[in-house]
Amino acid sequence: NNLYMYRRMVDMARVRYPNVTVIWKSPNAVHLHVLNYTACTHHEQCNNRIRYISNAISQYLYEEQKEIMRSLGVPFLDVWEATYLSPHAQYRRDCQHYDDRFNLML
Repeated sequence: NNLYMYRRMVDMARVRYPNVTVIWKSPNAVHLHVLNYTACTHHEQCNNRIRYISNAISQYLYEEQKEIMRSLGVPFLDVWEATYLSPHAQYRRDCQHYDDRFNLML
């Protein structure tokens, strides 16, 4: 499962690169309300991409990752709240990706 994989990734990185500090970036919040559903429903690729998008799932993964990284002593770049409060910073009609200016600010 994903939670086991996060631990495994950190362990593998620490073994493979012992002189490198591992830093984990939190997941971003998603904003389905900014998505253009009408345009998306006509494109199978778009439908497949958004089929399982959920802010509840993203938040669950955020909370789990944060706890796992705390337990492993990994610095955690926490951008969840900033992305949760910033639907205006997403690309137009895109519920997953933030614009370049916002990403640079983070």
